[in-house]
Amino acid sequence: MSSRRGAAVEDRPTADATSPLFVQSVEKAMKVLTAFDGSKRQLSLSEIAALTDLDNSAAQRFTYTLAMLGYLVKDGAS
Repeated sequence: MSSRRGAAVEDRPTADATSPLFVQSVEKAMKVLTAFDGSKRQLSLSEIAALTDLDNSAAQRFTYTLAMLGYLVKDGAS
């Protein structure tokens, strides 16, 4: 997979995960996107899972969804 976005956002606010307004799935999706920093433009599913603390199944679901939405591009060789 590779990211269509640039480098990770540097100044992220601290999340209040206890707030009823906080959406954990959005947090996880953003972790996947920010795993692709300036030095990492391509990552395997296992690398994404390790960098985001997601299991392989969750990493696969998030990367699939983000690819379908146009935020990631799957490398044809994978």
